Amino acid sequence: MGNFIPVEPEKWAEMVKALALVAEMDKTINASQAECRRLKAEVERLTHLANQSEFYRSQLQKDTCRLDNIQMQDAFKHYEAENARLKAEVERLRFAGDMLAFALAHGDRMEYGCASDPIEEYLDRKEIKEWNEAKEGKQP
Repeated sequence: MGNFIPVEPEKWAEMVKALALVAEMDKTINASQAECRRLKAEVERLTHLANQSEFYRSQLQKDTCRLDNIQMQDAFKHYEAENARLKAEVERLRFAGDMLAFALAHGDRMEYGCASDPIEEYLDRKEIKEWNEAKEGKQP
């Protein structure tokens, strides 16, 4: 029996159980380490996806702002054109009103003939006065 150390049988059984327990713990530790590596890789992958998601979210916000600016510019151009059209319409109507006032002031009454009637002249002056006040923004 040259290389063996004599061990009592009860101690031998405890050693065998302890070695089995060590082997089982090694398997558990190895499995835990493998799971830890897998989870670290998953965290890294998800962190990368989160960064990409944040990048695309910021790009989407920038693109949305650009689109909103473009839409506002288009709306502004539309309203500028509408404003210019309305100003031209007001100017055209003001010119027509001025021509009517001029015609009334100078007695050019096409429908009723002569403007020598005092009542007609009074009404003409009143209408001219109201027209001029309306042009200045006053209500008659």
